[in-house]
Amino acid sequence: MTDKKNYQEKAHKMLDELFESISMLDKRAQEASGNVREGLKDTIEDLKRESEELKGKFAKLSEDGSESWSEVRDGFDNAASALNDAFFKAWKKFNSKE
Repeated sequence: MTDKKNYQEKAHKMLDELFESISMLDKRAQEASGNVREGLKDTIEDLKRESEELKGKFAKLSEDGSESWSEVRDGFDNAASALNDAFFKAWKKFNSKE
């Protein structure tokens, strides 16, 4: 298996886990009290928007495009890291209000 293919598989798994975590947070926030739910509404919408952007970056990983592989990979890594950090901040915020 090539390094590129191996990386793509790991990235896909990470995306699936992030999307599942965001969905779980959204579900728990909807079941929470009104103040908690409202306090996280914008944050969860931001996470969903960022996850869609990350999905687009993942699609570029699969393309043999004009950009070099390392540039696309680095862009994906940076976006994935930012989304992961944002998720954990939202999770911490949710748990502190629960």
